[in-house]
Amino acid sequence: MRNTMGLLVLENQLKHSKSFLIQHGLIPGYHLNTVDFLKSLAFSHVKVVRQSFIEMTHMSNIPFLMTKADGIIGLGFSSLNELVVDNSNKTFPFCTSSCKAIFDTSVNIISGPPADIMKINNLLGAKEIMKVWPYRYMVDCRSFAKLPHVSFILAGTEFRIDSKYYIQHLVYYGMQLCLSPFIPDTSGLGYWEIGGAFLMQFYAEFYLNGTIALGKIKF
Repeated sequence: MRNTMGLLVLENQLKHSKSFLIQHGLIPGYHLNTVDFLKSLAFSHVKVVRQSFIEMTHMSNIPFLMTKADGIIGLGFSSLNELVVDNSNKTFPFCTSSCKAIFDTSVNIISGPPADIMKINNLLGAKEIMKVWPYRYMVDCRSFAKLPHVSFILAGTEFRIDSKYYIQHLVYYGMQLCLSPFIPDTSGLGYWEIGGAFLMQFYAEFYLNGTIALGKIKF
């Protein structure tokens, strides 16, 4: 498999006989059925031979019925210095005293403290459509591209995401939905979970020593 940017090649696929069931302890009903593969993985600058991959063969309705998600589970941690929402030339800061954060490539949402998430969705004009988990908020599909951008200050560097990328588009029983990626974290663990709504706009490298490098993608 080769992507459109020519950065990734997968070849020499070999399916193993063993399969896995992945469950999420904080999300009721969450499970993935998977199959283990061996593949050769090549980027533009390095090739990894016989890399083990886990391919999803079945996804539970919770949370994936209302969430687009793909990727690899559990890649790295970092700290969040500040979160800023820019709305009508006004800046609304959150997490001003530094917060714990995790980059999660298995989800396409951004979760955080419920009070902060409610304020952010209010700034986006998002309306709550699910009062129970997964607590989704919906915006007007006609004006999603005009919503404010959101900036994350990580290690003193600003990383900005724009609404035309972070708003999620779904078709649910023939009806188009535009969803805010911001949902409240009810686990009580006290960190922000930063998923694909942020990561899709950046090239990310995860190192075994815990370091994460981010670079802007040109669309």
